[in-house]
Amino acid sequence: MFIQSLSRNSVFAVTLGLAALLCAPAQAQTVNLVGIVRDFLYVGTPSGTYNGNVGVGHPDFEFNLNNVDIDGVQNAVLPTLTDPSSGTANLFTDINARFATKLQYNAAVANTSTGYSGAANFNQWYADTPGVNVLAGYYGVTATQITPGVYEYDQQNFFPINDTNPSDGDQFYAVNNGGFGAQNPSFGGRNFGFTFEVRTNFAYTASANQTFTYTGDDDVWVFINGRLAVDLGGAHPPLTGSANLNDLAALDGNPFNLVNGQQARLDIFSAERHTDASTIRINTNIPLVSVLPPGFAALVPETGTLPLLVTGLVSLVAAVPVLRRRHAQK
Repeated sequence: MFIQSLSRNSVFAVTLGLAALLCAPAQAQTVNLVGIVRDFLYVGTPSGTYNGNVGVGHPDFEFNLNNVDIDGVQNAVLPTLTDPSSGTANLFTDINARFATKLQYNAAVANTSTGYSGAANFNQWYADTPGVNVLAGYYGVTATQITPGVYEYDQQNFFPINDTNPSDGDQFYAVNNGGFGAQNPSFGGRNFGFTFEVRTNFAYTASANQTFTYTGDDDVWVFINGRLAVDLGGAHPPLTGSANLNDLAALDGNPFNLVNGQQARLDIFSAERHTDASTIRINTNIPLVSVLPPGFAALVPETGTLPLLVTGLVSLVAAVPVLRRRHAQK
């Protein structure tokens, strides 16, 4: 499998609107989001070293679909993320101990009949777990403006670990040799066993009638201010879920804590767990700003805390060395 290495001659241009530095920002033409990709070995894979990484098969990936609900599982996770102030052990999702909120397994719903093997195994999905999974790298996707103020990312072959063609703007920043390597020769070596974690901030604007729609497979959970807003759990064909922020803000007690004009969080947790398809489509009019994963910032310290948000008619280009772009296989 082809893996790009870090090169000082490789450049990712983070374009910031000069007008945004001086006055009101121009409307973004694209929104780039960077997420964490963790690689898993298929169930039954013996313990060993694969592509330089030690691992063993995980029972939640490429499991037997017989007698398993693949039409979508509601409420497989609890409606709120863990509270960083709770003192819960193993709270952080990354070894840098920055992302201190993660999914909570709902044992009342999630079980072997719905494609989940238990809380202990599920808690490894979005947590760096040596010997079980491997941090394969960081993946950047580009949502383009399809109509004024509406952004869309549509990839019907979403295989970030196998991403080798840089034609569409997606980028893979590989670490740890890019994961365990090719696992399924029957599907061209494509990797169908990974999770993807994306953290973002945004400003809630009631007058904009902001919505977020996600279509994909397999599991997808979207949290707004730490509360579940889109629930597409389970190993399933592409399903669609949507959240209208004004509707959420109008709920009794405002459980999503959405306040007009104030900053809010939107976090996406997805998993690809079974052949033979991997798709993702995001459609939104929310100008999301990526919260850079801590490991990404360590790889590319020149980015600091700059959001990967492309704006402006007049632009200031800050070039930072990163890995070359890699496009998902078609």
